[in-house]
Amino acid sequence: AVKGTVLPSTLEDVTLEAIYEDGEKASGESCIPNSRKRISKVMLKPSDAKPLNDALEAVENADLIILGPGSLYTSLIPNLLVKDLTEAITKSKAKKIYIVNVMTQPGETDGYTASDHVKAVIEHSSPNVMEYVIINTGQIPDYLLSRYLSEGSTYVECDNDVIEEMGYTVVADSIVNPTDVAHHSPVKLAQTIMKLI
Repeated sequence: AVKGTVLPSTLEDVTLEAIYEDGEKASGESCIPNSRKRISKVMLKPSDAKPLNDALEAVENADLIILGPGSLYTSLIPNLLVKDLTEAITKSKAKKIYIVNVMTQPGETDGYTASDHVKAVIEHSSPNVMEYVIINTGQIPDYLLSRYLSEGSTYVECDNDVIEEMGYTVVADSIVNPTDVAHHSPVKLAQTIMKLI
């Protein structure tokens, strides 16, 4: 339910590539999770893609920059691989928030804790792309957890202390909407963000 202007990070013809921990590679957003191997690194080809000027301007004028939630390696991080865009985010005076996913994503973040998500973001961009990390602490019903488990997805462990040791402020709150899926509640998440700003 986003309202406003949606801007791409770049208009260049780029391909997302991944290197897995075993050294194998894969290309293409939809192919990367298919191997179900642990991802070591993702990159854009070409690596020097230029950002959209309007996107840079939007970042420069922002009061608040929110990263996530979304597929870590195939949706969120690729935007931060556009180097000038990441540099603009780090220089911005806006409050910077990263929202950790509620559940792991098969083929992308298997076994990841909240701090693993944070580490992946900053390793692909800069430690200064976030100040606050929002993590869900709300309960998810067992029937829903077991369904996700059968699909290879688990609840993201909330290891606040590790993230705080990294220098970020953790905002742990019940922001899940466990109906037939375990997703963030737009209303609860908005309320948590509004408290921060």
